[in-house]
Amino acid sequence: MRSVYAGLMTGTSLDGIDGVLASFDDTGFTLLHHAFAPFPQNLREELSQLVAASQIDFTTWARTEQALSLFYAEHLEKLCLQLPDNSQLIAAGCHGQTLEHRPELGFSLQMLNPALIAERTGQHIVYGFRQRDLAAGGQGAPLVPAFHLAYCASAENSRILVNLGGIANITWLPNKKECLGFDTGPANTLLDSWYQYLGLGNYDQDGRYAASATCDTELLHELIDDPYFRAPPPKSTGREKFNLTWLENKIGKSRLASLDPASVMATLVELTCLTLSQAIHQLDPEAQSGIFIAGGGAKNHFLMQRLKEHLAPRLCQSSRALGIAEDQMEALAFAWLAFAFLNGHNANLPAVTGAQHPVPLGQLCPGRARSWL
Repeated sequence: MRSVYAGLMTGTSLDGIDGVLASFDDTGFTLLHHAFAPFPQNLREELSQLVAASQIDFTTWARTEQALSLFYAEHLEKLCLQLPDNSQLIAAGCHGQTLEHRPELGFSLQMLNPALIAERTGQHIVYGFRQRDLAAGGQGAPLVPAFHLAYCASAENSRILVNLGGIANITWLPNKKECLGFDTGPANTLLDSWYQYLGLGNYDQDGRYAASATCDTELLHELIDDPYFRAPPPKSTGREKFNLTWLENKIGKSRLASLDPASVMATLVELTCLTLSQAIHQLDPEAQSGIFIAGGGAKNHFLMQRLKEHLAPRLCQSSRALGIAEDQMEALAFAWLAFAFLNGHNANLPAVTGAQHPVPLGQLCPGRARSWL
């Protein structure tokens, strides 16, 4: 009987759920199935309002958390229909939706009702992956570099993995034993927020709107003059910092309104590419590392074009070259985190998060009576 784990991931872009089924051992993994489910528009709007709200009433919180958790449960049930014969789902790793990430204050808040998912699906749910690392003095993020070290590192070649999600982050793997990773700054979260603010849609398809204009160099210099970009790792950030309010505060609301909106979009693309490339150059000044890119931003043609130009002559490849599609990486990592937790493995990397020592990550909400061992 093959042991299978599910991973459920919703990121700061608030586009929907990526779900995977996978099996793991000490030498590798097998990805069995991947499916994406877009958020219903009303749920997306409610989550967007909560993420941006300075105050939240308990009823709105509870109602939205219930709707989100039921959507997770529905997606997990559909994933279970794809289980291969002679296999059993051991557990699902579910990150929940981050509403507020404040490692400098010692907390990170994810919206999730694991009991509701466990009750509806009958499956064991592993959740709450950030809290133990935070308790050990770490940032609680990023979490995916530990998965990268386990399965994407090479003994022969140094590698850098880039994730272009709502926030951009990188993992540097000089060999199969060492790892460094951190959030470099905003990616899709600012791009999508600006596009939505303009009333043009949910996101800039292929980066066409950004590509229609040129970067405002003066604006770029003002935006990049933020202490976060100069801070050394370990560091992590989120939508609670990099949002439209941050953009307005940096340059002034009236001045922002006077700028060409397409040029602002092009400048935000440049901000992502410049902060990412600067971080990569600092980690690997001799350009010895192969670069592999994952995340939703990898589908933004203009963003990818500009990033490759910033990183030239380095070779940038899709994470598919490592056997993992761009939109599968994070969900696969959370399936592995569930595997690591239930098999008694520490899964944080103190060199990445800044924790005082390695710790197990996660909590278990049991499903219907059956062993996970």
